[in-house]
Amino acid sequence: MLISQYDIYATLTEIAKPSNPRTPKPLIKGSSLFHPLPQPRTCDKLSIPFDYCICKPKTKTLPKNNSIAIPAAEAMVARMNFNLREFDETKDCVLLKLYSNSSIKVEEFIDKGNLKVYQITYTTFPGFGQFWGYVSKAENDDTINILSEKFPRLNLYAPQVGCASKAKYTPYCFCKNLLPH
Repeated sequence: MLISQYDIYATLTEIAKPSNPRTPKPLIKGSSLFHPLPQPRTCDKLSIPFDYCICKPKTKTLPKNNSIAIPAAEAMVARMNFNLREFDETKDCVLLKLYSNSSIKVEEFIDKGNLKVYQITYTTFPGFGQFWGYVSKAENDDTINILSEKFPRLNLYAPQVGCASKAKYTPYCFCKNLLPH
């Protein structure tokens, strides 16, 4: 049975205020454990981000010439650059590009249904940062939806981010002052 922190909050709220009608329903995203839990209990229905969901199905690694790799990785790099711009980190950090000379690893989650979920591992340039994230794509649609809120970096980056060590998106940064002149 899948239980989230929202369910614990709903349960504690019921203990603290058993008959308080002032607690608005939109604030309580979970269900009290004192009552039958609504089914099905999925991460999506419980507002658990896919990155943190423990109910992931098995995966299979796709061959290198698959059709999702480049569009998905490019979409994630575009989101990373959007984040750098949004938090005004481009004054110190360069915008990233997908490094075309490295392979992109794609793992497809094996699940029944027409929505496919993939874990994409890719490399950016400059800096050769290795990142991963999740995307989804419906079988009958070419639209790629990014599921990850952030893209964790897999390799070391401390020497590349000295100019932005306290920035929100530090792992994405490659300092402009490190570019060859």
